[in-house]
Amino acid sequence: MRLLQRSVSPLSRRARIGNGKFEYGMMKQSTALPAMVLFLALLGLPATAIGQSITNSTQQVVRLNPKRDPGKPAYTVADCFVSEHCLSWLTQTLLQAGGKPGLLAGATHEPQPDVSGDQSIYRFEAPAGESFCKAVLLKVSVAPNFGASAPELKFSASKEAILATVRIPTGDGAPPWAWFDGILILLSVKDVAFAESSCSLKEVAQEVACKGKCETIKF
Repeated sequence: MRLLQRSVSPLSRRARIGNGKFEYGMMKQSTALPAMVLFLALLGLPATAIGQSITNSTQQVVRLNPKRDPGKPAYTVADCFVSEHCLSWLTQTLLQAGGKPGLLAGATHEPQPDVSGDQSIYRFEAPAGESFCKAVLLKVSVAPNFGASAPELKFSASKEAILATVRIPTGDGAPPWAWFDGILILLSVKDVAFAESSCSLKEVAQEVACKGKCETIKF
């Protein structure tokens, strides 16, 4: 299940961290730039972290955390809100991609992968009448990060679809714990606005693969 978040809401949210919780105050979009500079100051980020905002985009922020870790549930995007370091990192990346940090409060639903053997497959299709514009996969952590038992990631992104496949090797010698933990940011726009938007995705899928020592992927 995934949550589609529209960036055209008449209100955006200003984040505040207090008492270990991530809270929101409301602010008008007419003061969006000054308020965003204040938002960055609260998180200790430079104003230069603001990228070119993608107008009227649909925003999805989800966490991909397939794992073999008995007794411990998968992490969610909401878990990032209570970590100042994680929240700062996610916010800066979202701004650089042209997204809206004010919509993060609604990122509470996590996708369930299709599991086949030792593979977890995540598929995302562009909303009706829209095309994916940008895709960023933040690598939070991978364990183990070397050797035959290290998780393998295959990531493919095009205007029409996003596919992330994570394989966590099993068998003799595999540790009792292993995982891939990443946060996926997807921005999409109306088909009629794609050419005028600062999009980097194409008709033909762009692909990348890694094993263990995976880094953040930006398309």
